[in-house]
Amino acid sequence: MRKAAVWFLVMQGGAALLWWSVLLVWPATRRLFVFPGAPQSVLLAFLGPDLLLFTGASWIAAWGLKKSASWAWGMLCLHVGAVSYATLLCWSLALSQGGGWAGVLLMTLSTGLLLVFVWRLRPTTGQLNDDDSA
Repeated sequence: MRKAAVWFLVMQGGAALLWWSVLLVWPATRRLFVFPGAPQSVLLAFLGPDLLLFTGASWIAAWGLKKSASWAWGMLCLHVGAVSYATLLCWSLALSQGGGWAGVLLMTLSTGLLLVFVWRLRPTTGQLNDDDSA
């Protein structure tokens, strides 16, 4: 399970960088993720937090899990908490504004898988759960 989490976190961080690159280079793609009635600046306001807490924390958690660092699960929890908050915000905006569903779908899938990793990798005896058989 830990190896799968490391792989996912590395890929997730890379995909987020690619996604932001596409949004910044080709502004027309933003329409899939902007909530109706909201200016593009609302979407772009996620850039800084995404780079820090989505991409950065994802990669740091992956590195910590790979090294079996004692702080790795805490970093994974920080990342999952930030992603969960953003996901709930996206759901709230989509339900109240009636759009932006592409972002909601991507965030919900990511959050669900991350929650599984947090649960399965939780420390049980002061060490990371290293059950790679799951």
